[in-house]
Amino acid sequence: MLTLARKNLLKEKGRLAISIGGVAFAVVLIILLRGIYVAYETKVGGYYEAMGVDAWVLRRGCADLLMSHSVLPEELQAELKNTEGVADVTRYLARQLGFSIKGDDVVLYLVAFDPKGPGPGPGPVRMESGTRDITEDEIIVDQVFARKNGLHLGDVLSIDDETLKVAGISSGGDLVVFQYGFVTMNRGRTLLGADEMVNAFLLTFSPGASTADVFARVNAIDPDAIAMTVPAVIKANRRVINESFLPVLGVLLMIGFLIGVSVIGLTIHSAVLEHRREYGVLKAVGARLRQMFVVVAVQALVSAAAGYAVGIGIALLAARAAVLWVPQFITRIQVSDVALVGVAALLMGLIAAVIPLRKIARVDPAMVFRS
Repeated sequence: MLTLARKNLLKEKGRLAISIGGVAFAVVLIILLRGIYVAYETKVGGYYEAMGVDAWVLRRGCADLLMSHSVLPEELQAELKNTEGVADVTRYLARQLGFSIKGDDVVLYLVAFDPKGPGPGPGPVRMESGTRDITEDEIIVDQVFARKNGLHLGDVLSIDDETLKVAGISSGGDLVVFQYGFVTMNRGRTLLGADEMVNAFLLTFSPGASTADVFARVNAIDPDAIAMTVPAVIKANRRVINESFLPVLGVLLMIGFLIGVSVIGLTIHSAVLEHRREYGVLKAVGARLRQMFVVVAVQALVSAAAGYAVGIGIALLAARAAVLWVPQFITRIQVSDVALVGVAALLMGLIAAVIPLRKIARVDPAMVFRS
């Protein structure tokens, strides 16, 4: 049986190449889409985790910071700082802002922070070049935003008729659809039009303070404000991405899987039709259907395994090359996902092997003896 399977595979090398190519394409699609999702989800939480704070205070009903707009009075900072169990309070002011660079419309998620304050806080996660200690007339942009728009240290941006010199380039502030930029708190108030208002407050607890007790005290200060843990804020922001992004990826992943099944299935089906006489011989000498299924399954699984190996290699190369062509492209290929896709590729082969079973079952052994 295995000899026949090998013979059928090697007899039509062109058909085998098509089958391998179909699976490889499906594997590349699945690996990259899954990698994009994981990277996107990681990016959303990475910035908040890097701030090094214990909790957030947001306007009640505005858990996420991507789609909803939390607004709180700045005067609340003094009351929060005097709350038992709170060691420090930092203002958070940020919003997406559109402007033009060399005639092209761009969007930057502008964050106001205190360059003299303890880092990183709401400021840049990591500095790649330039300085974090910016002045009122300077700005820090994410490296992806800089590459995408051809920006370098010393370049000048015009935002709402105000000019800001690029004094620093940071990393860790890329969310694919937009990137982070950082200005001083005073400049942020002007650009974002936030007079005596902020979006949130970041809390640092005193040593030994109970989270539940601090939250109870904070929530009693203002009925419109609510304290949230950092994981809760991250979860809320990830939910925005999951609900809008994951369903689309799910459909594309299923399409990739069906492509692999279809290509292998059609290839094996046509091979069965061409080798009906050989299957007739097997039936004539007493071979059972499950034995002939082994022949088909081996062909399908070899095609799937070879396509998987080729697809993984192409996916890794494509992930590296894509960053050079599209700076905001991000993907995070995990070992667990590579293994999972391997299982999916073998499943493609098994499902494809079932497709021609009906044809094999209907092969008439008597055809062997016909001229």
